[in-house]
Amino acid sequence: MFDIRDILRKRALALLLVVNGLIAAFAIRPVATFVEDFRQDPSVNGWNPKPPIVAAVAAELPAGGETRAGALVASLTFDPPAPVAGEKTYATWTVTDKRGRPVPLDRTMHNIAMHAYGVRDDLESDIIHMHPTQQDEGADWKDMIIFPTPGRWSLSMQAPSAGTLYEFSTLVDVGGAETSTALADDARTRAMMQYEVALDAPERVVEGEAARFRFKVKHTPEISRRKAVENARAHHNLIIAHAGDGRIWNHHGDGSVDMIASKAPLSVVRRFTADDPFDYTLTFPLSGLWLVDFEYLGEAAPFIIRVEPKR
Repeated sequence: MFDIRDILRKRALALLLVVNGLIAAFAIRPVATFVEDFRQDPSVNGWNPKPPIVAAVAAELPAGGETRAGALVASLTFDPPAPVAGEKTYATWTVTDKRGRPVPLDRTMHNIAMHAYGVRDDLESDIIHMHPTQQDEGADWKDMIIFPTPGRWSLSMQAPSAGTLYEFSTLVDVGGAETSTALADDARTRAMMQYEVALDAPERVVEGEAARFRFKVKHTPEISRRKAVENARAHHNLIIAHAGDGRIWNHHGDGSVDMIASKAPLSVVRRFTADDPFDYTLTFPLSGLWLVDFEYLGEAAPFIIRVEPKR
């Protein structure tokens, strides 16, 4: 016959052992550690884009022409063929293998297969940022562009495939009536609709020398720390362009290009922490004017950097 008191005593003993185990666990790992584990967003330490981008290939792509880079063959056409500022232009990138077959692209960068950017060579206009879409699961990727001003523009298309980032650059002469434009000023604070960002950077930036750029963001209205960390991964890019030669690089905030960024046209190293998610070290390869475009939450805050020649 069962003794109910004996059963209750055994259950109480089991419960006591569990409680003692929890107390021991807290003794081994301080409470502060558990709190920090809870506060820390998994994307800080656990971010692992798949497939990882481990190599990069770049090539010039003339408008209306075709070029080969590594395993890919790319071409670019415009409709109409001669873009005019303020009017719609349809751009079609065609990406195939050597046999003319469509090439599957990875969705490694912000879960988007293809990215394209445009900047006027003298930096005196807004940046264009596009995501061309695949047409009927074929080789064509299309988007509509409205160039804001006439002049010479540089377009850069990025497409990852099989762990390699392919980048194709195109110079485009855009027609239309001349408009009055000006470079962004040298201010180091920009007030946007959803946030204010302040740039902490050295007073002197010299070509070929690493310089630390830290962007401090104040949200309007304020958001939780965890949400801020998520946004810094999912809704951030740092697009950098050089005046005069069409050199463009987009450092995707999701970590997808971190492995190759030190070997990019502009060396970029990002230190990502929950407390300081926009901490970069940039090494500008050339002197002159550079645009550092801080994109966040769908808004772009431009900063002009004057890089001195190395003496």
